[in-house]
Amino acid sequence: MKAPFVSCFAEDLERFLRKKQDAGFQYDSAEYTLRRFDKFCADRSVTAPEVTKDLVNAWLGSFIDPR
Repeated sequence: MKAPFVSCFAEDLERFLRKKQDAGFQYDSAEYTLRRFDKFCADRSVTAPEVTKDLVNAWLGSFIDPR
């Protein structure tokens, strides 16, 4: 069993993932991405379960290699 989601989005992410899996989708790589997003939000102490422009930009910026 995988670790539970921990951010303020935890319930929504778990419910979304369960619906996809119940519908027959494998969803492994997408689940990995959802778990990375969850960790990103938890690490930054995001408290409002709202996907804002600033949150999206910060999430996308986390993938940029600073070299």
